[in-house]
Amino acid sequence: VSDDESSNRPTDSGGNSGSPNIEPTVKDVPRKTVTDGNGVEQSIPKDVFTVTAVGDAAPLVEMIGGSGRLMATSADFTNPNGLGYILCNDVQSGSVETWWTVDNKQNAQVIPDECFQELLRKSPDVCFDISTQSAFTSEQISQLAAYGIGYVPLPELSTVANLKEAARIVAEVVDVNSSLGIDARNIANNYINWIDNTLSEVQSVSPEQIVKRMGGQTTITPGIDTYSYIYIDDWLDDIIFSIDG
Repeated sequence: VSDDESSNRPTDSGGNSGSPNIEPTVKDVPRKTVTDGNGVEQSIPKDVFTVTAVGDAAPLVEMIGGSGRLMATSADFTNPNGLGYILCNDVQSGSVETWWTVDNKQNAQVIPDECFQELLRKSPDVCFDISTQSAFTSEQISQLAAYGIGYVPLPELSTVANLKEAARIVAEVVDVNSSLGIDARNIANNYINWIDNTLSEVQSVSPEQIVKRMGGQTTITPGIDTYSYIYIDDWLDDIIFSIDG
């Protein structure tokens, strides 16, 4: 979080200590309404400085929201061999806590009660979830609301449309990229435009073909496997995303 953001944060918006002796406090801050990935309107703090995000929501928060914003995430993102540890200074520095375990499909499990109580004490402004993962129980979600912590589930990131919608929601929630000091919506729109431009370069591909964008060139090699790959050279040169079929 930038110095300006830290100085503007309300002092009564929740404790930041991990001490179990500090009781959670209710946020008494201005609110705004956003529409989540299920089409439900959610009341969240107007100014969002810290968040939690599980699974695929975490890299979106880092990319669109900027560094210093992610308080805690799931084990798949903080794993030393995982994407988050490789890409994010916040994870490498140990400033991002791991409050969720994951199953063998890398889906976040319900947050343990001990970690949930720590979450309430540290009082993030918003908790991002994936609508199909249920990182919180219904009772825990009610407690988040009671303490004034925003809860925003994102759509499952299994389609391009859902990925673009999730980027829009994250941008609307965080408002400003803390690293660059610019409107987060600009970053989300640039990302969405990049997705559209990249996909427009890929023609219809059979399941037996593999597509790779390399050095601005698109090459198709038949018979390798049943996936289509898009090389993301506009964002990070070493990352390859796969799309089923």
